[in-house]
Order: sequence, then C-alpha cells, then structure tokens
Amino acid sequence: MRAAVAVRRAPRLWPQAYVGPPDPVSNLRPVVYSEPQARPTALHPYSLEEFTAPARAEPASNALVRYADHLLGQLEAVKMHARLQSMWLDQFNQRFWFDNNVRFTRALEEYTAQVAPQGDATLELLAPFYREWHFVNAARLRHYNRTLWVATYKTIGAQLRLALLQGYTRVVVWIAGR
Repeated sequence: MRAAVAVRRAPRLWPQAYVGPPDPVSNLRPVVYSEPQARPTALHPYSLEEFTAPARAEPASNALVRYADHLLGQLEAVKMHARLQSMWLDQFNQRFWFDNNVRFTRALEEYTAQVAPQGDATLELLAPFYREWHFVNAARLRHYNRTLWVATYKTIGAQLRLALLQGYTRVVVWIAGR
C-alpha cells in the first residue's frame, strides 16, 4: 500500500477568467478577469512580491540555472502579453457591438417614428430599413470582421507561445534542479 503524499500546490499564477451576465445593449457576455490571490507566507513590513527572483546566499554558477532564471523572467512577460491580448480582443468585441447596437436601435426608432407613428411597424414596412442598414454598414462590418480575424489569430498565437514556453521552462527548470 502506498502512502499518500500531500502535495502543496502553488497559488495559480494565471488569473481566472469568468463569464459575466449578458450586457443589455451589446448582448454579449463580458469576460471578467480576476487577479490571482497571492497569500503572504509571513508577515513582513515590505512587499515581498515586488522581487521576482528569490534571494540566494550563493551566486548561481551553473549556466543552466541562470538560463532557467532567464526563462522564468521571460515567462512573466509572455503571460502578461497573452493576458493583455485576450483582454483587448474581448473589449474590442464589447465596444463594437455596444456601438453597433446603439446605432441600430436609434436608427430603427427614427425610421419607425417616420413610417408608422401611430402603431406597430410591420415587417413589410421595416424591410427597406433593414436593406438600407446593411448597405450603409457593410464596409464597417467588413472592417470589424477583418480586425476580429487578425486579433483572434494574434491572441491564439500569444496563447500558443505561452503554452510552449511554459512547457519548455518546466523542462529546463526540472533539469536545472530548481
């Protein structure tokens, strides 16, 4: 029978992403990014988190250990870039659809007030509005789609680079014995 070994996991370094309630105007569910909660290990009058590398009594003489430290520092920058890329893409989507839906609602209300001031506008009365709306906003929607595709691939690339660097860093740190 094998003895159970308690493994103490480090706090998550990558922030969690949660999906919020739908926005009433954009109809999108915004992504809410949380910051990782770092628990202090000891009471200290100064912030211990502002130092990225732990203090060591002896200098790192091994080239592999120095390289592992370099990779760990690089990993922080890549994590931040991937996180900011994802946040930018989410905000871009939110802003575009908020603005688009506000414009659409305003134009529809103006058109409905002109065509059917007393009652409900039928689909036959609204068909010219929809046709004109799509014609006028086609270039804007094409630009949005192009920007969305480029930003999505940039985000996927940043996440892929992060995943590969995390795996590579784990291997190097394991070999270096850190």
